Amino acid sequence: MPDCGSDGRGSHEFTLVSTRTSLWQHAFLLIQRAGICALVTDLFGSEEETQRWPQNPAFGLERRRPVDQLDMKTGVEMVEDYLIRIDRCVYD
Repeated sequence: MPDCGSDGRGSHEFTLVSTRTSLWQHAFLLIQRAGICALVTDLFGSEEETQRWPQNPAFGLERRRPVDQLDMKTGVEMVEDYLIRIDRCVYD
């Protein structure tokens, strides 16, 4: 693999690898989001509530909206953890 800074091909290759990594990260987040939707549906029981819940500030997320946390892996994990705590009736 050529050095990224050595010529135009190198920097193109770097972009391609970066894009692949980004696509995998995006796919991983989508899969995690689907799992969160399943958890919300299981907890609240209706499709309507599944769509409404992420839009409202959540006490266990420091009054942040769950939907705003789903852009990054750490946010997805926070929301997932919060839902598990709701399911098990365990609050901090």
